[in-house]
Amino acid sequence: SQNIELANNSSRQAFLLNYDFYDLGLGFDQNIDYYFEVWDNDAINGHKSSKSSIFNLKSASIEELEQIADSKNNQLKDDINESIKLAEDIQQELEELRQQMLEEKELSLEDKQKTKSVIEKQQELKEKVEQIQQQQKLNQQQENQTQSPNEELLKKQEEIQRLFDSLMDEEMQQMLEELNEMMDDIKKEDLQELLDNMQKNDQDLEKELDRTLELFKQMEVQQKLEKNI
Repeated sequence: SQNIELANNSSRQAFLLNYDFYDLGLGFDQNIDYYFEVWDNDAINGHKSSKSSIFNLKSASIEELEQIADSKNNQLKDDINESIKLAEDIQQELEELRQQMLEEKELSLEDKQKTKSVIEKQQELKEKVEQIQQQQKLNQQQENQTQSPNEELLKKQEEIQRLFDSLMDEEMQQMLEELNEMMDDIKKEDLQELLDNMQKNDQDLEKELDRTLELFKQMEVQQKLEKNI
């Protein structure tokens, strides 16, 4: 029970109450009926109470939770594949820009505009990877609540998180910031060197994304095998 602060100038009063029904031992695919009851503080005339209507809470079944997990995992794999495709597009644009600059004596306005476009895509890729990392961590926490992972699964989960942590390193972020700051008056040789380094980083990133996707698929198969057992 809890005390509710009342507004004297209103005949209606809203209140908030947080309660975890799983503390009651609510299992999978079970129902629970509940209602709210409030009492006034009129001790002299006797405390009067009022009840709400009855509400019903149904917990998800194992099958429903598995369907949700499958849907989230499929979305995560799609997001990783999209990130891999974006990394490939960035590499292609970097290569085209590098070839174009080799044929020119000085940087053109078009070179700078294309470089800014690549930087924007690289930032987009960085944000995508960070979102995937957070979603994977959340999915895994929810999955582990319904099934306790064995030691082998835990190792795969930890390895996937380590891979995500290393995908967008500080060197890449520093390179993007440096490019942004120097774009207005950067020299051709300096820009070529930075673009070469970005291209190498992107190639490494694509390989790590491929590795992460493959490891994620392995973990997904193992999780389903453990559930079936």
